Amino acid sequence: MTGGPHSDTQRERLAALAQTAKERVPMTPSRTGALTGVWRGVRLASEYDPAREAGLFVEAQGVGMGDHVALYGLGLGHHLRPLLDAVGPEGRVIAAEASLPLLAAALAACPDPLVFDDPRLEAVAAADEETFLARWARAFESLEPGRTKVAIHLPSLQAAPPEWKKTINAVELIRMERRFPLVMGGVARANFRRNLGRLFASPGIARLRGVLRGAPAAVVGAGPSLDHSVHLLPGRVGLTILCADTAYPALARRGARPDLVVTADPQPVSLLHFALAGRYDVPLAAPPTACAGVIERWEGPVFFGFQNIEELPAEARGFARAMGEFGAGGSVSCLAVELALLMGAGAVYLFGQDFGYSGARAYAEGSAPFLLNTSAAESEDSLAAEDYFGRAIRSTRALYSYRREIEQLAARSAAPVMTVSPDAARAAGVDAVSAEEAARRSVGAQRPGVTAHGEVGGGAAEARRALAGWLGA
Repeated sequence: MTGGPHSDTQRERLAALAQTAKERVPMTPSRTGALTGVWRGVRLASEYDPAREAGLFVEAQGVGMGDHVALYGLGLGHHLRPLLDAVGPEGRVIAAEASLPLLAAALAACPDPLVFDDPRLEAVAAADEETFLARWARAFESLEPGRTKVAIHLPSLQAAPPEWKKTINAVELIRMERRFPLVMGGVARANFRRNLGRLFASPGIARLRGVLRGAPAAVVGAGPSLDHSVHLLPGRVGLTILCADTAYPALARRGARPDLVVTADPQPVSLLHFALAGRYDVPLAAPPTACAGVIERWEGPVFFGFQNIEELPAEARGFARAMGEFGAGGSVSCLAVELALLMGAGAVYLFGQDFGYSGARAYAEGSAPFLLNTSAAESEDSLAAEDYFGRAIRSTRALYSYRREIEQLAARSAAPVMTVSPDAARAAGVDAVSAEEAARRSVGAQRPGVTAHGEVGGGAAEARRALAGWLGA
């Protein structure tokens, strides 16, 4: 909590701190009357229905009664009461906000201002970064690791003070590098434990090796360029479709059924992608640390691939290698490209893989981040890039690392990797073709389907015992 020594309630202390903000967020009514606003080029709440958007955000976190939630980002406060309702009387929410203008805006726009005096909510804010980080660290210490889940309000992160680099890096570490065990008590490890039963009843990605027999594949991401090419995918071309989980809803709304969906995020926010798509029966590829809520709901086959096998107990490593290993880092789209090449695609066409921003939009229509108004806001980690026409576009360090991973995969592949998005950031070794040309080249190609073949060696019983002990299952 924050503020001066004479303030009696958390809301009063926050209000006193907010008064020191040198700038104010301009706000306007949404179509439902609730307030919305734009700050640093980022829309903080829906122009149409902030309450519905807040409900979707909370639902995506997968929190339940009694959970502790480490939340970054107050936004305009619309999600605070729904989050407290979700955790119930025994739950707790620690909400950190680095931006004083956003703090002031949340206090003014929140439809339930008394929420700031709810004893289950602890708000962390400060006038300087070192004080903020110290308070945030102390608040984290009070959370119970086994009950704690992470929630990141992306518009708040995008609108964070650009000079607060330590804070932004800390949140990005959680969001982009997925190092939850280091910070939040082992979300990935908890997923691994819950997924053990399905893991040992499922095939590994190694059993997908060569199944495409030279047929072409489309690897679909959720970049905004997908809007211009997705119409070619619903059943009209012979491309085997592998898609990132973020792109799954965008495909589903166009009637395109992917042959394989790839997911990796341990956070419950992954559930939102699949809830929007409305189907759980297509083949899925995932590491065992992927969101257990997704795996437990999955009706179709799941192909597991391991990451960082050397970190596993020695008795489980042989089994893990036989199941198959994801070697690519970076985004889930990188894993999808790796899988397409493993499966023996004769050519790989990248749809919606932009690696940069040629406009204000960051995601394709219909994807969860698009519906949550995630924009391509300027940030401190912005990098210059060039598209296939030689025009300057903006990228980020994270997108650059994903692009480098794709370049390395393309360099090692005998099959060509091409993009159908010429306004994407140029990737070395990845030529651009039109989406129509990709469709033309795939006419007559067979879509073999994604089914397991071959056998995997033994050792499952020993591996299961070792992993169960290691995970405390």
